[in-house]
Amino acid sequence: MRSPFFVWTACIFVWTLLSVLAQSKPLLPYKNPTRTLPRSTWKREVVPKDVITLYYAPDGAQRPTSSLTFTAHQNVPVLLLEDLEVHLENIVCHTTLEDEDSVIEIVFASEDAYSVAAVTWSSLSQFILVTSHPACNPRDQRGAWLVSSVLREDLKNAISLEVHSIPLREIGSSFHISHVSDNVSAGWRSPSAPKLQSRNIDDIIPMNKTFDFAPRQQLLPVDASLVDSSINDPTPDPDGLQVFCVDCVSALDFSVGIEMDVSDSLSVTAAWINVTVNDFQHDINLEISLSESRTFNEVFDVLLVPVPDLGVSFHDVATIGFFWGGAIRTDLTISGAVNFTVGASASVRATATFVATNVDQSSATGWDESSFDIHPFRLNSGSFSVTAGISLSPFLDVTVAFGLSAGSSARLYLNTPHVSGTATIASSVNRECQPLGPNDFESFADALTFGAGLNISLEGNSSGALFPNDDKIILNKFLPFGDFPTPDKPECMVFAADNTADAASGGNAIAALLPAATGTLLAASAAIPTFNISGIESYYSAHGALPTNVNYSQMLLATAVPDDIKAAVERAAESPHKHHSHTGAIVGGIIGGVAAVVLLAIGVWYLRFRRRDNENVGEWFGGLPKTGPALTPGSQVDGKDYVSAK
Repeated sequence: MRSPFFVWTACIFVWTLLSVLAQSKPLLPYKNPTRTLPRSTWKREVVPKDVITLYYAPDGAQRPTSSLTFTAHQNVPVLLLEDLEVHLENIVCHTTLEDEDSVIEIVFASEDAYSVAAVTWSSLSQFILVTSHPACNPRDQRGAWLVSSVLREDLKNAISLEVHSIPLREIGSSFHISHVSDNVSAGWRSPSAPKLQSRNIDDIIPMNKTFDFAPRQQLLPVDASLVDSSINDPTPDPDGLQVFCVDCVSALDFSVGIEMDVSDSLSVTAAWINVTVNDFQHDINLEISLSESRTFNEVFDVLLVPVPDLGVSFHDVATIGFFWGGAIRTDLTISGAVNFTVGASASVRATATFVATNVDQSSATGWDESSFDIHPFRLNSGSFSVTAGISLSPFLDVTVAFGLSAGSSARLYLNTPHVSGTATIASSVNRECQPLGPNDFESFADALTFGAGLNISLEGNSSGALFPNDDKIILNKFLPFGDFPTPDKPECMVFAADNTADAASGGNAIAALLPAATGTLLAASAAIPTFNISGIESYYSAHGALPTNVNYSQMLLATAVPDDIKAAVERAAESPHKHHSHTGAIVGGIIGGVAAVVLLAIGVWYLRFRRRDNENVGEWFGGLPKTGPALTPGSQVDGKDYVSAK
């Protein structure tokens, strides 16, 4: 079944295309500096070629950032006029009565250059001339002309070309696009959020649009202020589901390289998108509320804004627009109304890259130095049973159009992590969440069997007229959820009151182990149960000894012990081999993502990959793939590379 992403991408493209055209900045033709060449070299510049490369740069740039490489049509080579301007005295374009027919007069500075050009050009039945000259085209564009005849004027060292104007994208049978962006900063913060411990990122201006997050910022239903006004947002209303970001702050510095091979039918035959993360700091808490038993299996875009510093336009060829955002991806089945909070902090302080491609060369490098910490999971109200997964996944959306034709979208998701798990509520149970039996003297009014895990993944999706409809997992790695049980081996847990700070500072340590209606998760084996005092007295009276399946140390701390068994209880508490020895062990204490109830996945570039088994997902190796075009920036970053399974 097609993922929900494709439905969303198909809907959003119609509305984003016009926004892409408006947000993409035009690139100007970039000419190599004039230089004197030996005769053997400049003669090659005069001859039309089967492959040419056109360079582009933003206005005022000192070096090119982008290029178009064309492969000529069979028997129709291409001549780039700017390559031989050093040998020219004058260029004049004459427009005739027909709108698209012209005459281009080229006067050479030397008889030698003129002779070579006249002989070579006259021998061709036709060729294409590309100009970047104010006499023939606007300063910010290149002109393309199909040459139908060559007229020599030997006395003037001049050649007149009868030409017909054609779109630049039609000068070859196929072309290759390469574009590298400058670094871009993005992020958001609420006024009450803590300062990040990183360089120069406490004052965030994200991508020319400032997100002023409230201390408790609503994400679902979608807040219209977080979606650019130029985008008609078809995000569905998540009936019964509310998500808030509490004291959230995030800052990201990254750059993007994109390369595409385009056929003569204007379809993308191969594409590479290379994202380099230079710095990332992330601190987020999600509050999730459901009003009733519900099932959600949807993707909700909760942040979406164009990135004009990344978008570019090659006049008459292609427009590439970038959008940055965040999507809540849900797979929830929850019984009962509930409100809970979970969060995480993440950090990438060294350069990390990942490359998404549709030709089985996807890879990820440099993520070994990334790290993250789980925040306390807290049940604020309600109770529930759940089998679920959820993530707040940052994404980069790339939309491409050729001319005015319909385009395509590709999206890169970073699910870091996607928390999945299971939790089932049970009442009147022992420390193993089993129904009470005749020999159980400890009990919990409510507990839950719980297991969770983290799935860290990089995913690429594409759709539309140009790209194939495709889901691609670049990397997928399962990690244990700290010391907590995995979803396939859940264990018994309870909620405890939020008194861990008192316990850590030497306060009432026992309070942190007491079950509560709401609070943070705690292993039942470490929590203080309700003790069946009368049952223990009866057992002692009948057997002359205490039952061995009771934690008497906890019992002395938390319960008034009757005199008839107090001495025996004190002796049992001093003998660790005769009772449970869980006192003070708050297993994992405050679980961060928890009860899988789904949560989290919040973050964005904080992967912690370890060099261990790589079942079903690939293998570690040195170096990027040897095939395909060179990718920039970041394609040569030192470190381990992670390549997806073929």
